Parts: sequence; structure tokens; C-alpha cells
Amino acid sequence: MIGADRPPTGTTPAVVYCRAVQAGSKAPSASEPAGAQQRLERPGFAPMRAVLLVALVAVVVRVAWVLLFAEIPGRGIISDPVLYHAYGLRLADGQGYLSFWGYPTSYYPPGYPFFLGGLYKVLYSLGAEYWIAGVVGIVQAFLWGVTTAAVALSARWAFRSAGVGLAAGAVIALWPNLITYAGAWLSESLFVCLFSVAIAALVYAARSTAGTRSFVMATVIAAAAIAAATMVRPQVLLGIVTAHYAVEGQGLYGLPFAEYLPYTITRTWHTQLAVLWIATAWLATGLYVAPMLGGRDPKFQRLGVNFLFVSLLVIVIGSFAGQWAAVHRFFTNLTANFWFGHQGYEYVDLGRFWQIYLLIGLFLWVA
Repeated sequence: MIGADRPPTGTTPAVVYCRAVQAGSKAPSASEPAGAQQRLERPGFAPMRAVLLVALVAVVVRVAWVLLFAEIPGRGIISDPVLYHAYGLRLADGQGYLSFWGYPTSYYPPGYPFFLGGLYKVLYSLGAEYWIAGVVGIVQAFLWGVTTAAVALSARWAFRSAGVGLAAGAVIALWPNLITYAGAWLSESLFVCLFSVAIAALVYAARSTAGTRSFVMATVIAAAAIAAATMVRPQVLLGIVTAHYAVEGQGLYGLPFAEYLPYTITRTWHTQLAVLWIATAWLATGLYVAPMLGGRDPKFQRLGVNFLFVSLLVIVIGSFAGQWAAVHRFFTNLTANFWFGHQGYEYVDLGRFWQIYLLIGLFLWVA
């Protein structure tokens, strides 16, 4: 359903929504680039028309799903869609990036919450905030249309076959699980769209001559899309690159990516980010939950928070730089490599110095 009753006067949508979920009640529902080289297959009018048709099919089936089933998440269960929606409401209300309970948070990367907050703000300004479910779903349906076109073009250019491209696009357009994502408050719709655009641009650049205008434009588009995708789901990117190496070996869609970030580095950073993310989540939770439960801030709270934040930056940047330098053999001394480079242990790849530094931070957090 898409329509909904208005909340009582004097309350904001964020407050009404959070109270409804906490009370266990159902939340209110709402209903090709120019200048390519000759060796790059130039998208003619007929093939491009077919790609656009497949993308249109992707949009239509998702819009139908949204109109039939989309509703604002929230049935008394705290989940990712519920939290994303609450963050978007608070951002649209001008409260900032606050958690479901009203505290500053960095629980999720900011990309998707700000995406929702921007949509909500536009709807508020138009007086159409009670059509949130339908609008969010339809916008995400169009994102999947862009994804379908990007995948179709990537496959077409990579395999030099219009048929392969259309088949790849049709899979994205009609895969049942991907259709349902359009009506879900989850970051996959935005992330997959951005990453698919980046891949299409990389494939186009790989089939263009370096230094040409088409190559530069494709590279800029790929860089911008990857940067935006990183703000939505940062850790997934390294996992995707690592998995792709198993298919192509030493390259990424024809680009010599492994010369700069080889498999050892991408896999190390991918697993290391998970460990550091968990450690950071525990530290941040303790720093915010303890004062909330105790009713006051402990002594030296600000100093401790600032120290841990700076230490986190030093450990992440220092350990990642050391691992990269170690794999590229910039460390000629094995002892220095062990302490500041790459230990080589599973999930504890960071140098021993960075490991001890992280342990000190954890003990200070406990204290």
C-alpha cells in the first residue's frame, strides 16, 4: 500500500516512526560514449535500442512489484531496513546522522542513509511525504534499470557480442530476487547500480586507446562511480576485486590492476577491514552505551574518544601502507617487515607493531 494517515500535529515523522516500532506496532505504510576507438564495438542504434528495451523491462517489473507490495519497514523488529529508514527521516528532519535512539552513530556507511534522506527531504518540500514507500521503490526501480543497461553494455563490449550483452541484461532484469530489492530499504540497489556503472566504464576504457578523450572520460566516470559506491558499501569492493582475480588472473576487465593491488593485498585488506570494523564497532558501542546506561560521562571521556579515534586512523593507514609495502618488497629487512609490514597470519596480517597498538587501544577501552 502507498497511502497513510497523517501523524498527530506537533510530531516529526522520525519521532512517530521510532515510537511506533519501539511499541511493536506496524509502521505507517506509503504507498554510449562518443570518441571510442575503432576497435571498440560502436553501439549502433538498433543494438542500443535493444539494451534500452531490456532496461525498460527491468524498470516496469520492479515498479509493478513496488506498487503491489511496497510499504515502509517496521513491525516492532529492529532490522537494517528499519534503521535505514529512521536514519533517513532524521537526516531529512535536519537532526543529523543520528541512530534510531537519537545518538550520534557511524554504524552504517553514510551513502544509503543520505540517499534516503535526500529523497525524503524532496518529498517533504513537495508535501508528498506520505508517498514515501512508492517513491523510494520507484526510484530504486530506475536504479535497477541503469544497472541492467550497464551490465548489458559491459558484457557486450567485453565479449564483442550484442547477443551476450542482451542475455546478461535480461538476467539482471528478470531475476526474481533482484526484482524484490526495488521495494526493500537496503543499500544493494544503490551500490549495485554504482558499481555496475563503474565496471561498464572500465570495460569501455580497457577497449579504448590510453590518452584519448574517450579513455579519459571513461576513467573519470569509473573513478567517480567507485568513490560513490565506497560510501555505500566500502568493504565489498575489495572482495569483488579479489573474487574477479580468480576469473581473470592478473587483471580487472583488461586493466593491469594486479600490478598495483595484487591478489595478496586485496585479500589481506578485505579480511583486515572486517576485523577492524568489528573492533571499531565494539569500541564505539561501549563509548556511547556506557554513558547512556550510567547517566553520565566517565572521567577523561573526551580525551579517550579522541585518542582512540586518532589511533584508529593511524593503525588503519599505517598497517595498510605497511602491508602494501611488504608485498611489493619495499622492506629489505625481514625484522622490519614483521613489525611494520605483513605478518602473514590469517586475519592478523597487520605488522606486529600495529597489532600491539590495537591491543593497547582495546585495553584502554575496557579501562
